[in-house]
Amino acid sequence: MKYKLMLDPTPAGYLHGFPKQVPSEAVAGTGHDLFILSSFDLTKWVVEQGYPEESFQYYRTWVEKAKAQGKTLGRRTVINDSVVNKVIKLRNAKKSYRAIASEIGVSSGTVGRIINSTGVADKITSI
Repeated sequence: MKYKLMLDPTPAGYLHGFPKQVPSEAVAGTGHDLFILSSFDLTKWVVEQGYPEESFQYYRTWVEKAKAQGKTLGRRTVINDSVVNKVIKLRNAKKSYRAIASEIGVSSGTVGRIINSTGVADKITSI
């Protein structure tokens, strides 16, 4: 299956015909790991597609301003050193992903990501 990268500049993008497919020459990566090349002028393309430049620039300015103030954009992470240490300790005690997740209060997927990224899975023999 060939994936296409779609772009919607803001939630009001539908008023201007968005989401639209980003041109293939502006996209790199494969499968689920598609990204827009840094050499591609995204602002120019969005404006050419009919999105008002002042609205797009306002959004970009807002994001830059928030980042400059040290604000974190997006979802908060539940993974910190304390959680990682607890997961490693419990996994070394041969507890299952589900048991670890319910004890710590995170999802079993989060437990799996921590275990795979720390290499704990390689050290544990089957239970």
